[in-house]
Amino acid sequence: MLKAVRVIAYQNMANYRRPTAIAVQDSFKLPPYSTVIGLIHTACGFTEYHPMKISIVGSSKSSLVDMYTRYYHSGMKLEMDRHQLYVENNPGNILGGYAKPTVDANGKIGITRSLGYAQLMVDVELAIYIVPDNPDELEVIKYGLLNPVRYPALGRHEDILRIDNVEIVTLCKQSDDEEESIPFSMAYDALIPLDVYDELELNSLGTIYNMNKVFQIDKAGKETSRKIVERVKAKLIKGGTTFTVNALYDTYLGKKIGVFMA
Repeated sequence: MLKAVRVIAYQNMANYRRPTAIAVQDSFKLPPYSTVIGLIHTACGFTEYHPMKISIVGSSKSSLVDMYTRYYHSGMKLEMDRHQLYVENNPGNILGGYAKPTVDANGKIGITRSLGYAQLMVDVELAIYIVPDNPDELEVIKYGLLNPVRYPALGRHEDILRIDNVEIVTLCKQSDDEEESIPFSMAYDALIPLDVYDELELNSLGTIYNMNKVFQIDKAGKETSRKIVERVKAKLIKGGTTFTVNALYDTYLGKKIGVFMA
């Protein structure tokens, strides 16, 4: 039987930014796989990538567009009539200030300050299932999510995640026998990888996304960056879809939740 860490969580508002969104930070309806895996790595204090499979389902009540202050670093030399702020052009010096006519522009990089817009998902409920490649890490991940080394956030740094339940559960599977199989309807929207979607022989409308998943952690001195090295094509299926056979599922508070590993 397949065991997984189940995470039931809630966010008041969150932005799961699409990589191509620039002027307006459009949001995915559900967080990408890499975003959730990054949360797990941060909570557990992992300094190297730990392979794992993830299932993400959830719902939101609505969405809205909010304004924020955006700082754009173009790498251009400071121009007084163009930039509002600046930083010193020196890797070892991050000092900066306001761009005033009395400031010498030599050796300074200009920063433009303006208004930005972000789409926020409202009242987000999430059910996340985590299956690490190493089964010994089930308890490690559970402990890390219950006792995170850093406050849990999903999306932007300010999009705090309220974790309501973390448990190690055994996943069930719908029987191939139609007489024993009990169809169930998903209460949540779901990200379903295309290979799983084909296996379930579904014929549901939905949007296909090329979602980031596996990242590579690069360290250069005190700086750490994450580079995406693998993506997964997944279809966003709306809640209400009925599953009959071959679907993995879990039961929480009397409801069946579909599990679609990527």
